[in-house]
Amino acid sequence: MTMSKILEKLRKENKDQYRILGICIFLSILLVSSYAMMYFSPTIQKMLPEGGDTRKLCWLMFGVTVAGCTIFTIYGASLFFKYKSREFGVLLALGERKRQLAGCLARELAAVILGYTLLGVIGAFPISFLIWKGFQALLLDARNLRYSISMMGIAAGVLFASILPYFFGKFVHLLFHEFKLLIYIAHYR
Repeated sequence: MTMSKILEKLRKENKDQYRILGICIFLSILLVSSYAMMYFSPTIQKMLPEGGDTRKLCWLMFGVTVAGCTIFTIYGASLFFKYKSREFGVLLALGERKRQLAGCLARELAAVILGYTLLGVIGAFPISFLIWKGFQALLLDARNLRYSISMMGIAAGVLFASILPYFFGKFVHLLFHEFKLLIYIAHYR
């Protein structure tokens, strides 16, 4: 059995780990994108007074949303990489090269990140519309306002999604640095 077949079987066997990571990415991007689509919409920007406290509060809430979603995604990634470190440790012990494992992991992560990012950004459109409908139902004077989104809102979601691979790259670097240290310790025992 070749190493690619082993890796393929491991992927199929452990698809729940990939799904959990994907759900973390999806929810984070969905929340940040839908909030950004609502906040940066021309209708909302016209309603908020320039330099007012409400606008400042909205920026604060957006920052907290981004920070919370980033922490949530990092937590999901740490669970994923904790699991992958065991798997890769066994493969390294069987003689697999780190470079090949890193390349395989990068391809797998790229597929997961790209797929769930697209789902999150696309899913943000109907979610922001539902939020708008709730907003209209709660405010009497908002019934004559129209739902609209801006490119700035979409760009904010895409920007957040583009930052996530940086954190995943840091995890991969730490993962293989940890293996290097463990191999060094095992060699000099």
